[in-house]
Amino acid sequence: MPSNVSQITNRADTILGAWKKSAATKSFGELTVVQFEAFRTAAATADAEVTAAEAALTEARNAYAAAVDALNTASNDVINGVRGDKSVGGVDGSLYEAMGYVRKSERATGLTRKKSATAAKT
Repeated sequence: MPSNVSQITNRADTILGAWKKSAATKSFGELTVVQFEAFRTAAATADAEVTAAEAALTEARNAYAAAVDALNTASNDVINGVRGDKSVGGVDGSLYEAMGYVRKSERATGLTRKKSATAAKT
């Protein structure tokens, strides 16, 4: 894609306006004013299609983000329900573990006792 689309389209509009006003019957660069105008119309149509596609993509991305947020909320609600339901074992049950979480009885404490440098050498 050209580096400055708006500059190119503005220049084409200027050329087209001047050409229609001053020399509408002449052809330049083996193009008539009608043929040149067809190029400009094709560019404008393509630009409108791109704008519409970008708007649809933005709308689809927003819908996707909303659906993922709703899924996350529902997942958290289910996990919190399993944690609180003692009939399935709560946070120490096999269902909780099967859902990808670590059961409370299997959790490590996280406590580490680092040895001093002199004790490590002896």
